[in-house]
Amino acid sequence: MKKSHLQIVPILIGILLSGCIAQMEVFDQQSDQSEIPHIGNFYATTVYEDHMSDEVWVSPLPSCITLKTQSEKVYSGDKALHVVWDKGAAACDWIGIGFGWDGWSGKNLGYIYDRSAIRFRMRTDGKPLNSLPVAMGLECYDGTSAWVGFNRKMIQGDQIGQEWTDVIIPILAFNWGEMDADITNIKQLQIEFQASGNLYIDNVEIIEYDKSLRSRGNIVARDEFTDSDILSNAPAIKENPFVIEDNEVYLSMDSTSIYVLADIIDDTPVQNSKSGDEIWNGDAVEVAFSTDYEAPLGRNFYMTTDKHFGIKIGENPIVWDWRKEKELENCTIEISKTDNGYSLMAKIPLEQLGVEEDFEHREIYGLEIAVDKGTYDSRTKQLRWNNPDIDGFHDNPSLWGEARIIKDQL
Repeated sequence: MKKSHLQIVPILIGILLSGCIAQMEVFDQQSDQSEIPHIGNFYATTVYEDHMSDEVWVSPLPSCITLKTQSEKVYSGDKALHVVWDKGAAACDWIGIGFGWDGWSGKNLGYIYDRSAIRFRMRTDGKPLNSLPVAMGLECYDGTSAWVGFNRKMIQGDQIGQEWTDVIIPILAFNWGEMDADITNIKQLQIEFQASGNLYIDNVEIIEYDKSLRSRGNIVARDEFTDSDILSNAPAIKENPFVIEDNEVYLSMDSTSIYVLADIIDDTPVQNSKSGDEIWNGDAVEVAFSTDYEAPLGRNFYMTTDKHFGIKIGENPIVWDWRKEKELENCTIEISKTDNGYSLMAKIPLEQLGVEEDFEHREIYGLEIAVDKGTYDSRTKQLRWNNPDIDGFHDNPSLWGEARIIKDQL
């Protein structure tokens, strides 16, 4: 009998070992499976993919807007969305679509808001689009919403055409602070449509993204610039242009003044017959900026620390302060016609602008620059540095870009 038991033991050990080996193979297979997409601990990254479920809705006004899935034009998978809208076709007060992704659960974007974005794959089958007449909102479960208007910088290319194009909206671009919206409990993504159009949408998802829609430039600062530095276009200044289409504007400052230099392309240069607060209505250069680096960049109202002045480019040039509603004194302005436009050098005392505090080295301040082009009769166009598509920077600082103060140690 003892001999029989000894013969059974190796058999049992073999069975047990084979079971362990089988389990190890199962675990190995699981570890080979692709990881669920996520950003940190945020896993609800898929907003739309392939099919219209009860997470996707459209305004119940088919004469104004329709949303359907179709399989002819697809980025990936089986189907993509096709939205056609015409707000002027009927009495359409509000038209749009929405995505209550992840089963309408509350999504917490608070941990990733500064390193994430919503990415759409978009295309059209008509005329290429340089922009879209839409606004996008993230609605929270407390009833608040944060919104952002469309900006051509969201298009990852020149336009939305008949090939699939990435459209990326950073989570930071939404006006969270202004709307006091709860970023920790997101209900849905909404898209509001204006005007008319048709668009294909596929693969909407939250992606890792740390870029900003705002243009950013540098303002060179010294303790003191000499007149020869400015008039000779000191290299430190010319190395940091604010490029506005084919035009270049340079900003610098010292402890007493802000300096504006510019090389402007203009077919009808140095034409401005206006005066006072109307100098925008002809050739001019405008600068709006904040003196408070802690001011919220997304605010849509001017604060007492915000400034806005313009330089008239014409006979009898002046500097006008729209915030103080007066012409500034003790300014130096030099304008020269060039072969293809004009060049500008202006020196404006900070005291005249009401700037009392020093700017902090390497801090970021709100800034927008505009080049007004016109004739003796009126302005014909305004070119803006940060937001070429949307007018209104003179009322709305959320349209501004960003400037970092860089101390020049030379």
